[in-house]
Amino acid sequence: MKIHISITSCILALSCSSALADDLQSMLSGAVMTNGRFELNVNPDGTLLGGPVVGTWEIVDGEWCRDITAPEQAAGFECQTVDVNGDVLTFTSPSGRTVEWTLVR
Repeated sequence: MKIHISITSCILALSCSSALADDLQSMLSGAVMTNGRFELNVNPDGTLLGGPVVGTWEIVDGEWCRDITAPEQAAGFECQTVDVNGDVLTFTSPSGRTVEWTLVR
């Protein structure tokens, strides 16, 4: 089953339900994800920690928004759409770059 959780879903439905944001929030809060190189803890307090990554996260208008402070090459604030296919999450940036993470909880 594939679920697309993003502001696009809200636009197509002609109304943006907070249910999309709530679903994404509950799925990611407290999760551990891996990209095959390291694990990332998506903490309920809004912090991101794991491998070289340090930052914060939040859900805004149904999108995953993260503010990375380290490593430098990934630093900055960005909101991304999230496609969920089972335990695989594909994060897509506004520029179209995609990154896949797998939930390991």
